[in-house]
Amino acid sequence: MVTFNDLNPQEIFTGIFAVIFVSISVFIGLLFLKKYFNSKRIEQLSLGLTWVLLSSGWWGSAFSFLSIIISGYAFRTFEFLFLNNAFFILAIIFWIYSFVHIFYQDKEKNILIITTIIFSTLDAIFICLLIIDPTSVGQVNGYFYQDSGIYLSILNYLIPLVSFILGVFFSVMSIKHDEPSIRKRGIILLIAFSSLLIGALGSELFENELILLTIMRIILLSSAIEYYVAFFISH
Repeated sequence: MVTFNDLNPQEIFTGIFAVIFVSISVFIGLLFLKKYFNSKRIEQLSLGLTWVLLSSGWWGSAFSFLSIIISGYAFRTFEFLFLNNAFFILAIIFWIYSFVHIFYQDKEKNILIITTIIFSTLDAIFICLLIIDPTSVGQVNGYFYQDSGIYLSILNYLIPLVSFILGVFFSVMSIKHDEPSIRKRGIILLIAFSSLLIGALGSELFENELILLTIMRIILLSSAIEYYVAFFISH
């Protein structure tokens, strides 16, 4: 059994940050869900799911922290790694769907078939490795950190990078639009996905440097706020 008093200041900071980031991301997802019910535009739903699932890279830390506070139970390797990584890849599928549905509807079917097969396969490989031997893909370091194996490390760098590249394309297409509000949205989205990339990769690189880690996580947190501003305020 683990109590709150067993956590060191850095673990408490990590847990609180994860809960805040995930909560904000879920809130944004619910706002998109509301827009979907009002407009019946399917891309509203996929855009919301994109951001919620991108935040899943911090689900393990967030839910393990809450579990410790509520019941004194810290997540073990399998459940921590599953929550932290199994849904992360799905975010790319929904992000690609949103992008092609808005800008390339004539090529939507072919692009989605190819990308869904590729990323679903990557996810299936991860889940199979996790079931066979969780330590082959990673280990839990302390309570809220994961030490990734080679396969998981590749995914942890690939997913934010792909998200950023798609975000740049989405932003550029929006910036070229005739409507001023859409151009403004494109600029803010470019900032949001830049913050996501810097914050996510920086958190991996500076995991043991508290000051730099704090800066990276503030940048990461700002990406969620910027995503919200892009779609709900910049009109």
